[in-house]
Amino acid sequence: MAFHGNEVPIQASVAQKKIVEMLMKEGTLIVEMMKEILKSTSYLDTLTREEFQRNLNEIKQLKAEAELVKREFLEYISKVSPTLLYRDEWIRLFSKMTSITDKIVGIAYRFEQILNHRTEIPRDVTSLFSKFSEEVINILVSIKEALNFMLINVTRALKACDLIEEKEKEIDNIYRGICFTLLEKDLPLREMLLLKEVAEMLETIADTAEYASDDLRIILLNMM
Repeated sequence: MAFHGNEVPIQASVAQKKIVEMLMKEGTLIVEMMKEILKSTSYLDTLTREEFQRNLNEIKQLKAEAELVKREFLEYISKVSPTLLYRDEWIRLFSKMTSITDKIVGIAYRFEQILNHRTEIPRDVTSLFSKFSEEVINILVSIKEALNFMLINVTRALKACDLIEEKEKEIDNIYRGICFTLLEKDLPLREMLLLKEVAEMLETIADTAEYASDDLRIILLNMM
């Protein structure tokens, strides 16, 4: 049993608790994947191929672990589906979480292409991407916080969802700033397009996190 504030009891079934546990695992893996991306963005102008390869291998390993959690979730959902409350919302929420891992891998491969050509990336550009990555990590951490609180304190979980919406607006501003900065830089067209795609993917991750928080909010409100 979880509580809304200190007074209103919220009933959570064994199945719901199990699903939240799997979502927390997925969330942890996503945050760790994004931290590897942050390592790349922070030193994109000086990163060696060997250093990046270690980051890429770690991302691949984390992605493989996330796939195992996804498989566990789907198998569990198929077993408890007839009696599971808010089944569609749980599935949509998990699907959005897992789609983020695909975007992170896509970002890593684009960085790999940039490093393969050894094009010099201006320091102010890498700084902007580092800030962008940090803000994306923050929004993903907020998703984890909302999940962590949903079976303990629904009020705090809902506040975490509200915070995600606020952070996403900040990320929109960073995204627009990066797009304008890239247009101003004298970068080869190939690298500019790759960096633009990376920015779009980071923006998509933030948007997906916000949409996931909407699914989570629906579940929370139904549980109250």
